[in-house]
Amino acid sequence: MLNPNWKGISMSYTPQIAALGAGLLALRLVIGLSMAAHGAQKLLGWFGGPGLTRTAEFFAALGFRPARPLAAVASVTEIASGLLMALGLLGPVGPALLISVMLVAMMSVHWSNGFFAQQQGIEINVLYVASALALALTGPGVYSLDALFGLLALWSPTVMLAVLTMGVIGGVANLALRSAPAQAHEGFVNLLTILPPPCEFIRLNHRLPRGQTDPEVMQGTAEFHHEIADAVFHSRIRSLTTRQRLTLLLTGSIRSRR
Repeated sequence: MLNPNWKGISMSYTPQIAALGAGLLALRLVIGLSMAAHGAQKLLGWFGGPGLTRTAEFFAALGFRPARPLAAVASVTEIASGLLMALGLLGPVGPALLISVMLVAMMSVHWSNGFFAQQQGIEINVLYVASALALALTGPGVYSLDALFGLLALWSPTVMLAVLTMGVIGGVANLALRSAPAQAHEGFVNLLTILPPPCEFIRLNHRLPRGQTDPEVMQGTAEFHHEIADAVFHSRIRSLTTRQRLTLLLTGSIRSRR
């Protein structure tokens, strides 16, 4: 094991290149493939995801216009960033793209909910951003396509800083173009198609056939959607079942059809 001396400071440990490369590979695969899977959920409906149409409805509710093209761009960006990171290809482009989409998600969806993921806060976004930044700063390691093809010059400090800066600017620009979250109106938002699978409890509670819309349900706002999601996933009333929490939440807001 080498024991280099850097500016007079003796370093007692230097990681082996192979071990360092293996650690970076593990991080790249987990973070990159997870992000790519999230993008595939949004764009293609894979892995139980909502697909592009429902993702576009959610983007519209958040105030992003035009919703469908922006939803498609965000989904493709997630897939591209994840695959580039997993493969260790094209330098810090993958980490920069990931940071860009995570900044938008953090500020538009999760910021008002605090830090922890249990309350739909920014915790997961921060973990993704920190992982991407760490990879951008350290490089992909020896087990990467950039190393295989001799493209490690793309990870130079100058290139890395420029690419990360463009990623941040892209995220901020996207947020700047966002309009105020839209209030739902007739035919605008069908909450039953926006919410993840547990929304089946709502459909059952109101005895609605699959795919049928209900004007009373469609009167909810984007904020009301988040309240339902919180109740479904985070069990703020822990003593009640999911069906009971939904019934309690919807009572007074949506007339029961039972």
